[in-house]
Amino acid sequence: MTDIDRDREHFRALLDSYIADAIAAHPRPIRRRLRALVDAGAYRVSTRFHLDADDQPIPRTLTYVVAVPVNDADGAVGWAELVTVHWPLLELAWEHVVSEVELSIRRREAGDPCIEIVRPEH
Repeated sequence: MTDIDRDREHFRALLDSYIADAIAAHPRPIRRRLRALVDAGAYRVSTRFHLDADDQPIPRTLTYVVAVPVNDADGAVGWAELVTVHWPLLELAWEHVVSEVELSIRRREAGDPCIEIVRPEH
């Protein structure tokens, strides 16, 4: 197993623990439904980060957002945030954070909807 594989497993284990904690905060019927969604892989992990006044990324603002699908009264599907985890809580190395933000920018430019860039208010 490589260092990258170990880091990936560690990241995944930590993220899974935050997901479990977020699910545990809900009443039992909701916990069951959320657990079923997560166990089935019916969730998404997005990245979110902020830009500075010059539209440059601020890597220290990187967060991972776990969302689950929800239906509104008309049956339309959307996403609801289950948990948001800031990068230090996932014990990421700074180099990984910078790399993740750079990759996220490229993915967003390619049209990936799972990348959220927060622009400063002017």
